[in-house]
Amino acid sequence: MSTGKVFAWIFSLVMIFVLVVGCGPQSSPGAPQGEVVVKEIKENDLVTGEIIQTKTFDQCDAASSLDVQVQFSDTTSESSQEELVLSGSVSGEAGVSSVAKVQLQGSIEKHFASSETIGAGHVESINIQVPAYTRQEYTIVWTETRREGTVEYLEDGEAKFADYSYRVGLELASSSARNIDCSLPTETPPPATSIPSPVTESSSLSQGEMLADGCISSQNWKPDSTDQTMLDAVSTDANNCHSMEALGIFADRQGALHIYKRDRRQREALGMYTPIDTNYSIIEFKIFVNSMYIVYPENPVFVTFAVAPAGAPTSARDSARFNLQVQSSGKNPFVLFVLADAGERSGTQLGTQHYEYNRTYAIRFELTGSLMDIYINDLKVSESLSIPDGAKVFYIGYDLPVLAGVDVEITDIRMDDVQK
Repeated sequence: MSTGKVFAWIFSLVMIFVLVVGCGPQSSPGAPQGEVVVKEIKENDLVTGEIIQTKTFDQCDAASSLDVQVQFSDTTSESSQEELVLSGSVSGEAGVSSVAKVQLQGSIEKHFASSETIGAGHVESINIQVPAYTRQEYTIVWTETRREGTVEYLEDGEAKFADYSYRVGLELASSSARNIDCSLPTETPPPATSIPSPVTESSSLSQGEMLADGCISSQNWKPDSTDQTMLDAVSTDANNCHSMEALGIFADRQGALHIYKRDRRQREALGMYTPIDTNYSIIEFKIFVNSMYIVYPENPVFVTFAVAPAGAPTSARDSARFNLQVQSSGKNPFVLFVLADAGERSGTQLGTQHYEYNRTYAIRFELTGSLMDIYINDLKVSESLSIPDGAKVFYIGYDLPVLAGVDVEITDIRMDDVQK
C-alpha cells in the first residue's frame, strides 16, 4: 500500500472517531442542578392506628330501602391522612425540597409496590342497607398499618436524609349502626314565624362590591391559606375588592369567579370564605370545569366547596366537603365528585356520577340542623353529610400539587337567595 493511501485511510478513521464522539451524549463536569439520587430506603417499625368515619343516611321519606357501598380508597386520602408522609430528619417538612419530594415519593412508591404486603390501588369497602322510612347513623372503623423508616438521598451532590411513614395495610375493623327516630328532628327547628335579621356588613353591600360586579369584596369574603406567604400577597384596592389574581383566584365583570393556576414548582393551597348565618341555610352555585390535571397520580388536585368551622376555614378534617377531584394523569382525566363529613379525614367518591366536560352543573347545599343535603342539577345525593358545630362559614378553595393545573369557573353564588 502506498504512503498516500495509508495516510488517507488513517485520516478517514480519525474523522469517523471525531464524529462519533461529537454526536454522543455530553457529560457535564458536575451533577445537574436539582438532581436527586435515592441511595437507600430503610424500613423500621410497623405502626397501627384507627381511622373513624361517621355517616348518616336519611330514608325517612323514602318508600324503598337504600343499598350503598362506603369505600376507603388509598388514592383519595387528603393531607391529614396521606398514604405517604415525608419529613426532614432534622428541620421538619421544610427540610425536604419540593423537587426532592417528587423523586422520593416515586422511589418509595416503587419500593413498596414490589412488596407482597401491599396491593396497588387497594380499596376497602363496606356494604350498608338502610331500610325505608328510617334514619340511621353508621360509625365505621378502619385499621391502618403504616411502615416507618428513613430514606437516604443525594441532592446536588449533598447527602441528606428524610423520615417517611407509608401506609402498607388497610382493612375494615368494625361498623355499628344507630337508629334515629324520624319523628324527631336532629336539632330544634327554627320558629314558624320569621324574625328580622340584624343588618350586617355583608348584607349592606352596594353595587360594585359583589362577585356579580367583578369584585371579591373584603366586607363579604376573607382569604385563607395554610401558607402565610400566600396570604401576605393578597392586596385590597380602593373599592375594598381583594386582589388575588397572582394567587389563582379572581372575578370577571360577568360575575364569574375563576380558579386558575397551573404548573407550579411547589404545592399551593388558597381559598376564601364567607359567614353562614344559621343552621338552616341554602347555598347555591354553578360550576364549569375547563381543565383539571395532575402529573403524579399520588398527588390529587382538589377544588373544594365546604361548610367549615368559622375558626378553621381551611381544615379539611373538620368540614363537610363537596370536592372536584382529579387523581389520574393524562388528557381530560375524570373529574370526580367526592363527599366527606365533618370529622372524616378522607372523602368518598360519588360512584353514580362524575363531572362531564362542557357541561355546567348546578349545586345546592341545604343545611338542616346538624346535617347537609347536596343536590346536583336538582337531584338529591343519597347521603346526608354531618356539618361542624358552632359558627360556620362557606369556603371555596383549591389544593394544587406540584406541576398540576386547574381552570374552573364558579357562577351564581347565592346564600339564602342573596347574591354573594
